[in-house]
Amino acid sequence: MAKEFDVYTGMLEYKGISFSFMFDKKELRLIPPEEKRREIYYDWFSEEISPGVYTFGDLPVMEEAYLMGRCNEDGRKIIFITRQGAGIGRYNSVLVIEVIGYVLCRYDRETIDRINFCGPEINCIHPIGQAFTYTYKEEYFERGILTIQTNSFDETTTAEQSFYVDHHLVKIHFGISRGISTGVGESPLKLNSSLTFDFEPTDDYSLIIKLWRIAKQFIQYLCYSQNVTFSKIELCAPYEGGKHEGFAELNITSDKSVSDVECLKKGHYIRQRDIGGFEGDILNDIASGKLYIRHLPETYQKGRHKNAADFILTIAAFEWELKRLFPELAKQKKKGKKVFLSEKITGAIEKMMTVMEVFGKQLYGFSDEVFDGDAIGKRLAKQRNNFSHGNLDQEFIGNSLLDLVFMEYLVYGMQLKKYGIPDVKIQRCINDLFQKNIMIKEKSSEEC
Repeated sequence: MAKEFDVYTGMLEYKGISFSFMFDKKELRLIPPEEKRREIYYDWFSEEISPGVYTFGDLPVMEEAYLMGRCNEDGRKIIFITRQGAGIGRYNSVLVIEVIGYVLCRYDRETIDRINFCGPEINCIHPIGQAFTYTYKEEYFERGILTIQTNSFDETTTAEQSFYVDHHLVKIHFGISRGISTGVGESPLKLNSSLTFDFEPTDDYSLIIKLWRIAKQFIQYLCYSQNVTFSKIELCAPYEGGKHEGFAELNITSDKSVSDVECLKKGHYIRQRDIGGFEGDILNDIASGKLYIRHLPETYQKGRHKNAADFILTIAAFEWELKRLFPELAKQKKKGKKVFLSEKITGAIEKMMTVMEVFGKQLYGFSDEVFDGDAIGKRLAKQRNNFSHGNLDQEFIGNSLLDLVFMEYLVYGMQLKKYGIPDVKIQRCINDLFQKNIMIKEKSSEEC
């Protein structure tokens, strides 16, 4: 394993000039050669207002999507993924470049055709426990002998699905990697689940960043939280025999997320088993912006504390998804009359009753209230009108706070229903994600 450094230095070329660089994993600084400093100052940062007279000009912008350099520390290639079109700053003659992420290469390769995403949330969504079995006999208690056997890759790799990003076909699957270690203080058997994207070989790093964003939003959606992390993002190159060679790691400098381990321990996430076969459809809608995810809270715990902003975003999510799943309910007018929010909510609850009834009865039952779709619609419409009139600092009216919680469940139910996921699996998704602890019964073949 290559050694990591806190600061990287080296050489790279930009606009035909060879710069020395210094990178502390946050900010990229380019140091021009002595003979180019005057030229850069006058040509890039100044504006000539009359012969020989200069004033400060507009900031130059980054023209390249990425910069490629070579590290002094270990000779490795490093690729800085820049924010193309962003302004270039400077300290005296030193240029300051905004960096989205960077790629550290173990080997020099020209193209990328696979990305493996690993992280604690992925280890839960596609559980690593399915990758091994163990057996023991009476001698375990007497002599401590235990047999652990890993299962085959076929048993732990999901069926391949696909989606499109800017006309690029991307194939996706979940899998589990195995590793053995003899290091002191390390687990002898290392298992890690991964979310894998495969695509045609490319050197387009803007596509790689798009795929990272899509993967992150996918995991955020499955965890009802923006606060998810990737512990490793491995880039792979084509290898002989149709195989893939891991040659580099992508690091995102702006991503400061920290996984909520306690929420993961409690099981607040949707499991792959319940969306299996539909991952590509979900990712397609994330990539195209069709799936509404702007209402996801910063963290799962913050999502448990509601305010006016949460209300507005959740209702917006409902109305967006209503147009996709039940367009006939989303019409602004029906038979010449305006369709009110209350009618839309009541209608959606009625159509989703087979999925949502069990959650509604439990939620309202805790408060000795009756689960009534018509009443929910009227209360939420009244609450929105209250907020629309500027009363954002007032408390929720009556049971409208309970209604808002139910709407979160309903939005997920509608989104999953859109993909054709069976009702019982949608119920399991909601039950797990929000930890409702309801016994979800599988329907027999006679009931289906």
